[in-house]
Amino acid sequence: MRLRRKKTALYLVPLLMFLAWTVFIYQFPPADIVTYVGMKNGYLATLCIAFIGGLSVLISIPYHLVIMTFAAGGLNPWLLGLAASIGQLGGDTTSYMLGFSGGSIASGRFAAAMDRFRNWVIRRPYRQMACALFVYGSISPISNDWMLVPMGLARYPYWRVMLPLELGNVVFNTTMALLGTYGLASVLGA
Repeated sequence: MRLRRKKTALYLVPLLMFLAWTVFIYQFPPADIVTYVGMKNGYLATLCIAFIGGLSVLISIPYHLVIMTFAAGGLNPWLLGLAASIGQLGGDTTSYMLGFSGGSIASGRFAAAMDRFRNWVIRRPYRQMACALFVYGSISPISNDWMLVPMGLARYPYWRVMLPLELGNVVFNTTMALLGTYGLASVLGA
């Protein structure tokens, strides 16, 4: 019973962060936040927050809200999307490496399941896998970890996973920044 409560509380963290950020941006307009953080520091802050978001194993940190807020505050949405994607690449690399190193200690039924998964993934044409990873990165706001850890466990080559996934993340993060520029800014009157 206690374990179930802890898991439920863990999944409430992103929702609570979303609600707190929503209250925060209604108290302080995005332009004021960007002025306080500074233009150049806004890109660095985006990179760092996206890195932390990429590190979050199996629980998504809603760093997209920061991207949207900074974009609504006047930062360049194209640079914000790029900065967030670079930060996310660092965090996602950690998740992939976690899976890659964990594969060496797997044993029994788990190791057999990973071998079946590896064989299934390797039999797929690379274009098919790259397309699936790109589309996932382009449209999914949830953590990439649920895909990266198994790919690492299966020892699927790093760049074959990361290149299409992170290109998709560039599309997604830039879209969030553009949404902040043209959507959030008009709603908040920034």
